[in-house]
Amino acid sequence: MQALILAGGRGTRLRPLTDLVPKPLVPVAGRPFLCHQLEWLRANGVEEAVLLVGYLAEQFHAQLGDGRRFGLRLRYSHEVQPLGTAGAIRNAAGMLAREFYLVNGDTLLQVPLESLPPAHLAASAIGTLVVSPGSGGVAGNVRIAADGRVASYDKRRSDGAAHVDAGVALYSREVLEFIPAAGACGLEQDVFPALIRAGRLAAMTTLMPFYDMGTQAGLARLEQVLQ
Repeated sequence: MQALILAGGRGTRLRPLTDLVPKPLVPVAGRPFLCHQLEWLRANGVEEAVLLVGYLAEQFHAQLGDGRRFGLRLRYSHEVQPLGTAGAIRNAAGMLAREFYLVNGDTLLQVPLESLPPAHLAASAIGTLVVSPGSGGVAGNVRIAADGRVASYDKRRSDGAAHVDAGVALYSREVLEFIPAAGACGLEQDVFPALIRAGRLAAMTTLMPFYDMGTQAGLARLEQVLQ
């Protein structure tokens, strides 16, 4: 299996830590966070990872290399300018497998990945999101229909949504047909609405905790988890 890792953002909420280091390489428990992420992916059967990089991209090469020390093949897709989450996938089109996982480079959800392909296949989905029940003050942004498909997705308001996107997903290469052909674009605003209308965006619920290192408080929690 193949995984794409979104790692191109500037991490402005973590400044000044991210002034000189890209957010996914900020040390957590003594090592760059992506080291933990890559080890988890390999333990879940991923043989190739593609890093979608932009900001301070040369540091990823210098610290992670070709991935051999993690037991997998590591490749890089470079953004000359910010392309958004969907644009970053389009930029890596020549590297994509028929199915691929997509994970955030700044969140941790150690869900068993083997549970995703059966759910994805059963729903005839193009994209299957792992979602968690909204809790702990985290507002939901995903509404799920009775058949397990995503009924709505809105990061800006909950609108009665009971679940939150947990930062791990499985996509079929067919998602490229739903991504605008040029320019910066995001999955949430530019791709998900069309997938939802087509009934091709599914959800799989997990009760496992997930952690976001995007803020100082989140980074401190993740430090405790990975000690």
